[in-house]
Amino acid sequence: MKYSKIILSVICVISLALCSSCSDSDCVTCPDIIIDIHNTIEDLSIGLTDYSSIVITWTAPDTAIEYDIRYSLSPIDSSSWATATQFANEPTPQAEGKVEIVRIDGLEANTDYYFAVKYSAETDVWSVLSNVVQSYTSVYNARGKIVFSSMLDGDAEIFVMDSDGSNMRQITTNIFSDGTPIWTISGTGIIFSSDRGDRNQLYSMDYDGKNQINISNNAYSDSHPSLNSSGNSIAYLSWADSGLGNIYTCDIDGTGRTWISQSSDTLDIAPDWSPDGTKIAFSSIRAGTSSWAVFTMDLAGSNVTLLADAGSDPAWSPDGTKIAYTTFDDLYIMDADGSNKVKVTNHGGDVRAPDWSPDGTKLVFTSNIDGDAEVYTINIDGTNELQLTHNSVSEREPSWSPVQ
Repeated sequence: MKYSKIILSVICVISLALCSSCSDSDCVTCPDIIIDIHNTIEDLSIGLTDYSSIVITWTAPDTAIEYDIRYSLSPIDSSSWATATQFANEPTPQAEGKVEIVRIDGLEANTDYYFAVKYSAETDVWSVLSNVVQSYTSVYNARGKIVFSSMLDGDAEIFVMDSDGSNMRQITTNIFSDGTPIWTISGTGIIFSSDRGDRNQLYSMDYDGKNQINISNNAYSDSHPSLNSSGNSIAYLSWADSGLGNIYTCDIDGTGRTWISQSSDTLDIAPDWSPDGTKIAFSSIRAGTSSWAVFTMDLAGSNVTLLADAGSDPAWSPDGTKIAYTTFDDLYIMDADGSNKVKVTNHGGDVRAPDWSPDGTKLVFTSNIDGDAEVYTINIDGTNELQLTHNSVSEREPSWSPVQ
């Protein structure tokens, strides 16, 4: 039932008159009466859901000027409304009869949620509770996901998207530079580097950005992590000991730090652990090379072998038989012993950071062929190249989820 503002004002006057002659416990205030008689939203319903978001919809009521949207892990009623979580980005109400569509992000995976809405027709006067709807988020699955670093919000942050470029989501949000992300073996976590403080450190976090932990926790600058196939050890670049960037390893929790490349006069970067866990590929400028070159070494830092005398950013194929790398102009693939080098792209630009799809049929990489670094995928035979990001800022260091 609808009431005009004149009728509501008369009711308020009567209510206040009654209050003057009753005890406080019996007094019914003007706002209470208005809430009781106000229209309510009765068609709140659930739309699309995934592992971290649920869409709710309803029809815009007459005279609405503001919404209050809330959700909870338990059923919502008038007594629990105040303790339910308020959604921070309520939309401005549309004209009466229009369909409102709101996506609630940042939810826990595989979890039940309840939703309800109130609306205001005038300042500080709210409707009664809408119908309450319930839904659940799906179990998180990193299959087909790509994590990368982007400057979309003004500084480098971690993003995740599907392998076709859809469903892009920002995972970290801060004033620092977050980069070089990789997936954990299970696909439920991400390891990355961040300059939170006066130096880069390695961090771990859940797939949704929660539970961020400083793994390095040291006085050096660490970045570019690579996990072994067991997921319990990290190879990474650190500016420690020699004063130049060298390759180190540590346990997944940051303990057991070991200096692997042990080079005091060369810069060793971009480590990538072989699938069998016995070797690390890396890039360096060493004796016998005039530019960045691709090498492998064993876990003791010995048996250093030159594979490509012009290249960087090596990445082992999932089966360990091949290594992708960049000459900075284009991508190449070679056998794990350095033979049979094959050019994959024809960009002739700043091509970097290849990584393999878990089935070994595609590569993801970045290229500035369109003017700034964007993320691309391509079949390993050079066909079916697809640009995934399209913006005016740079994306870096894409990593394909290992989950198949």
